[in-house]
Order: sequence, then structure tokens, then C-alpha cells
Amino acid sequence: MARATYYAWRARRQRPASWTPKRGGGRPRRGYVWTANDTKVAEGQVLEWLSEFIMAGDGQAYGYRKLTTWLRREHGLIINKKTVYRLLRSADLLTRTTLAALRQPPPRVLAANRVVTGPNQLWERI
Repeated sequence: MARATYYAWRARRQRPASWTPKRGGGRPRRGYVWTANDTKVAEGQVLEWLSEFIMAGDGQAYGYRKLTTWLRREHGLIINKKTVYRLLRSADLLTRTTLAALRQPPPRVLAANRVVTGPNQLWERI
């Protein structure tokens, strides 16, 4: 028997019955973001900027990558795209794209009221 196997078995026997492994650990969130001129900006303020920009938009859908670039350019933040994704997800501001919507073919537009008198005057996609 391997030495590691024996010591792992012995450690399992010595644990209390109510012991459960820890899950979801990790470093706690900072709660702020740095700017290019070394000042702190709270994540709540960043989320406010994002929501204002999304609500005042021209109806165009912005993803977390474009919004990350916008925050870097407009507000001079040093921010990761994963942080922007987490903030948008927590505030339920992510646009949802379903696979069914992506797979729909474009509508077929047929030429109407056209007079064709010879070949190669009108081409249509079938």
C-alpha cells in the first residue's frame, strides 16, 4: 500500500461525521476599480455608468466586451471584461441571445412589379 493512501485513509477516519468540504471559496471581491490616474471608483458607480449608457443607447445591443472598451476609453478605467460581465449579470443587464434567433434565416424578399424583357435583367436568390 502506498504511503499517501494510508495517510489519506487515516485522515478520513479522524474527521468528525459532520465535516463537509468547503466549496465556493476564493478571494473576496474588492468592490472597487482603479482608473488610469490611480484613483478608486466603486463598482456601484461603474454599474451606474453602464446602466445609464445602456438605457440612453440608440437601441443597439452592446455586449460586455464592447462595454468594457467603452469604460476604458470614456472613463479611463483599468477593468477586465470578466468584471464587466459579472457586474452586468448581477444587475440583469445582459442581453439574451437565443440559438433559435441566431438560426433564423433572413426573410425572403421577392421582386414585385418588375418587367423583365430579357436575360440577366433581374436576379433573385432562391
